[in-house]
Amino acid sequence: MKRAGIICVGDELTTGLILNGNGTFLARTLTDAGLSVLWIKTVGDEVDLIAGALDEAFSRVDLCVVSGGLGPTSDDKTIEAASCYFHSPLEMRSEVIRRLEARFRTLNRPMPACNRKQGLLPKNAVLLDNSLGTAPGLLIEKENRRFFFVPGVPAEMKAIVREEIIPRVASSAGFQSRMLLTFGVPESELYEKILDFEKQVPGIRLAFLPGPSGVRLRMYSARGSDIENETGLDAAEQWIRKMLGPAVYGSGEETLAGVAARLLTERRLTLSVAESCTGGLISHYLTDIPGSSSWFNRCVVAYSNEAKMELLNVSLNTLNSRGAVSAETAEAMALGVRESGGTDIGLSTTGIAGPGGGTPEKPVGLVWLGLSHVGGTLSTSRMVGGPTRRINKERFAMAALDVLRRFLLENSL
Repeated sequence: MKRAGIICVGDELTTGLILNGNGTFLARTLTDAGLSVLWIKTVGDEVDLIAGALDEAFSRVDLCVVSGGLGPTSDDKTIEAASCYFHSPLEMRSEVIRRLEARFRTLNRPMPACNRKQGLLPKNAVLLDNSLGTAPGLLIEKENRRFFFVPGVPAEMKAIVREEIIPRVASSAGFQSRMLLTFGVPESELYEKILDFEKQVPGIRLAFLPGPSGVRLRMYSARGSDIENETGLDAAEQWIRKMLGPAVYGSGEETLAGVAARLLTERRLTLSVAESCTGGLISHYLTDIPGSSSWFNRCVVAYSNEAKMELLNVSLNTLNSRGAVSAETAEAMALGVRESGGTDIGLSTTGIAGPGGGTPEKPVGLVWLGLSHVGGTLSTSRMVGGPTRRINKERFAMAALDVLRRFLLENSL
């Protein structure tokens, strides 16, 4: 298995102004491609530091991805460092300048003079297409080692990695991986359910990766040929899906919102959402999906009791006798938003995100979820118990989307 390294460049990283999300993405993606990521280094925007990191990578790994420092401003030093380290003089690449000029014409803006810097690149560098931005990616080889350079802008970095780098490195890895996504079952219970995995599918490794959106199950195969790897992963996926049933909601890059959206589209059903404790987060996830206007009608954020009564027709008696966080209120909210939106389904959340507000009967982390449809209205509770208010809200939203997904799988309207 080839050894890989990652260098992340930027003063904003070394001073803690932003988290190094690029390093996390690169490590995960390179691992998925069958590489052994042994080394990650973060350096500031100084030529000597970047060149030193390149030299260290050369001595440690077969392949290195360098993120950041390709922009047009004076603090972008990565290209200069690469030119120095690889002894490759900078030259103006006319094809890069033409693309830059065309991009700014599309934006109906003159190209700033500083952007010409992005066309001044090491002579021996191979250009990698950047479908989302101005700075091209680069590939420089030295003594059978490959160095890939990508912008620090996350969306651009991810596009170049997926479209240009992974096809170059994964084809020779002799290794494949696959991800299954689960929700609603704790990691320990999942482990118990698939305890015999290694006996059932020998030669396939399995990793459990818990997070706010559930537990991801990553399967690895290094059997040699692509056909052997695919066959092994197919058998492993089939066995896990059989053992876990509807707890598996998708694979790869799918999301709970995306799966729910697909089911709504296939069933030609419409949805409205009433949110209290999630504050619009469910609707944010749903409207991130292209084409959501064809099935998503509205979101009502009814945080106060007054708003629940005024906007969703929740009765004062229900709120006084059962409380805002209750099955009865969740059901009334779901029914109210379905009726006001005129949709097939209404979905609701009401809970206690914390850190205060909990009681022994209704502790922090409790959420009630309501779902109303033409055949009736139902509710269910979840206890998620996250460490922060934000994580609780995310888990509440995911739980609601999972309730919607499971309902759509199990019922016909």
